[in-house]
Amino acid sequence: MSIGPSVRTGEGAASSSSPSSSPSSQPPSSQPSPSSQSEGPQLVDLSALATPLYGGRYELTELLGVGASGSVYRARDVELGELVALKVLRKELLSDAAMIENFRNEVRLARRVTHRNVARVFDIGDHEGEKFLTMELLDGQSLSRRLVDTVDGKPRPLPLQQVAALLDQLCAALSAAHKSGVVHCDETLNIFPSRN
Repeated sequence: MSIGPSVRTGEGAASSSSPSSSPSSQPPSSQPSPSSQSEGPQLVDLSALATPLYGGRYELTELLGVGASGSVYRARDVELGELVALKVLRKELLSDAAMIENFRNEVRLARRVTHRNVARVFDIGDHEGEKFLTMELLDGQSLSRRLVDTVDGKPRPLPLQQVAALLDQLCAALSAAHKSGVVHCDETLNIFPSRN
């Protein structure tokens, strides 16, 4: 997942696949799917945290995804009682001063963009030497995942009207970013269509 401003379409907040707002009573799994277990970032062992709260205020409840620069978790902000997405930077990137500064700069830039179709970035923090950021937790399935969905082994295409609406909202989000002086430089965009 991108640490820059992720784009969402439609109303509502968008990156978990489960709409539940209460943490699971079972210990959360910190293991990705078998396909992503080959070489990849080291994950936070949720059961081995020295304190039950990550960064002093976040309860990590579920691993949502693993990307090139880190892992993203569903977390509950115990201070505010709200769910957020918490991205932990890969440990091997922590010794790269340029990468840390880039991480900070991306948060600064993302905070400039205010638009209903752009996920909000809240804060950056440190937990026992690890860097993390928090952002709006998006509910639903990413567009990239939706595009590979199948029914009876056949691709399930999006209706043309839905494609047009998605493109209109995507352009509006990118326009808002550009007006704020932010250019999305990732190879892909993280697009989460709303369920409504």
